[in-house]
Amino acid sequence: MLDEIKHFFTDIKNDFKASVNQLKNIKNETQMRLNEEISSSIDNLLETVKNEALANEDIQLVIKLIIVAIIIHLIFSTIVLIYIAVSCYVMIYKQKVFNKDYIPPNQSKPYLKDMEISDQFLRKDKE
Repeated sequence: MLDEIKHFFTDIKNDFKASVNQLKNIKNETQMRLNEEISSSIDNLLETVKNEALANEDIQLVIKLIIVAIIIHLIFSTIVLIYIAVSCYVMIYKQKVFNKDYIPPNQSKPYLKDMEISDQFLRKDKE
């Protein structure tokens, strides 16, 4: 009978050890799954943050490019306007200097008076 009791307690002890080992295995497996889940969640979160940061960098880059394009456009527009103004000034200056028929606005026509006077002298010479 003592052997049976001893055998009974040995079986209980072995069952208890097996249960403890199963619980340890379950704990390790659960901990591994939890670590994988946490690692996966952290990786997903980091990827999301990285994508958001890249999106913000892309937006900032696009804004910078737009600003640079506007500045370049303003520079070229200013150059074109200066070119147009200078060419208009040169055309007006050439017309004043080289065109003898140029009559400045709001001025009398003195050359017509000169022509009348010269015509009078010519007539007197003919007479």
